[in-house]
Amino acid sequence: MITAFSSEVSALADPLPPQRGFCPQSCILTGKSSLEIGDFDKALVYLTAAYDELPVLGDYILFWRAAAFNAKSETEKALADLATIKKEFPESPLLKNVRLMEIEIYQKNESGKVEDLLQRYISDYPSDHRVKFTYALYLKETGKKDKAKSL
Repeated sequence: MITAFSSEVSALADPLPPQRGFCPQSCILTGKSSLEIGDFDKALVYLTAAYDELPVLGDYILFWRAAAFNAKSETEKALADLATIKKEFPESPLLKNVRLMEIEIYQKNESGKVEDLLQRYISDYPSDHRVKFTYALYLKETGKKDKAKSL
């Protein structure tokens, strides 16, 4: 009896793709909720389905999907979604957050692009003192103390 129950619970936990005629709004809700509770596989299934059906909210859906990919250490896919947002949604209110996530991903992977990304971000958002501080720390850690002091 316990085995049957365990398999039912297991089946419910699997990220099933939405069925034909699904509601894209509920896919967004399910995907975002799954992201927030750490069920990244399910989040990806539902957010992908929502993106295909509801492109008007594509920037938000892609941002959340990038977060799910990033959490799964699928950085190339996360960066691809972020690049799509920057290209297809140039006026999105999420652009600042997109760029911050991009910096975070490159920092985590110790990429040589971090300094350039931080420099361009600070140039575009000079009042973001938190990122200025992050940039100064990065410069200090990479032996560029004089440049860090000038910030």
